[in-house]
Amino acid sequence: MFSRFRSVYIAFDVFPAPKGSSTHIAFMLEALSGAFSPVLCLCLGAPAHPVVQVEEGITILRCKIREPNLLMRAQAFARFVEERLSSLDQSPEIVVFRDPWGGVPAMAALSHAPFLFEVNGLPSWELGYAYPALARRAALMEKLKEKEWFCLEHCSRILTVSRVTKAALEGLG
Repeated sequence: MFSRFRSVYIAFDVFPAPKGSSTHIAFMLEALSGAFSPVLCLCLGAPAHPVVQVEEGITILRCKIREPNLLMRAQAFARFVEERLSSLDQSPEIVVFRDPWGGVPAMAALSHAPFLFEVNGLPSWELGYAYPALARRAALMEKLKEKEWFCLEHCSRILTVSRVTKAALEGLG
C-alpha cells in the first residue's frame, strides 16, 4: 500500500496544526503534488488526526507517539521514518525534510535519493526557547549540531525562504 511514491516529505511537526510550520508544510506538499505525485508525507499527528490520510496525490502517515520528552519523541520519529522509508519498493525522485530528526534516518534508508533540506531554523538554534534546560547540556548540543551538519553536508540542496536564515547558514561554513 505504501510502496510507490515519486516524492517524500518529512516533518517533525504535527500536521495540520494552527501554527506557521503547518502553512509551510501545506505549500510544500501542494508543490510536490504538482511536480512529483504521488507524495508520501511522514509527520507527527495529534490525537484527533487519522494515522493514515489520503488526499489527492498525497498520502500522510502520522507518527502518533504520546511522549512528553522531546528527545524520546524525536528518537521515536526517527525510527518511524527509517522503518517507513526502508519498506518502499523504489527510491523516490526527491526527498524533502525539515529537520535532522527526519533527515538523518531518511538518508540512511534511501542513500541514493536526492535530498532537499528545507531549513526554516535549526533545532540547535531554537532549542533554548522551548527547552532551555536541554540547550544548556553541552554534549547534547554538540550531538545535535553534528546531526544538523551531517544533513547540511549530505543533502543535494538547501532551501530557505528567509534571508536571515540564509545568512546564518552561510556563517556556519
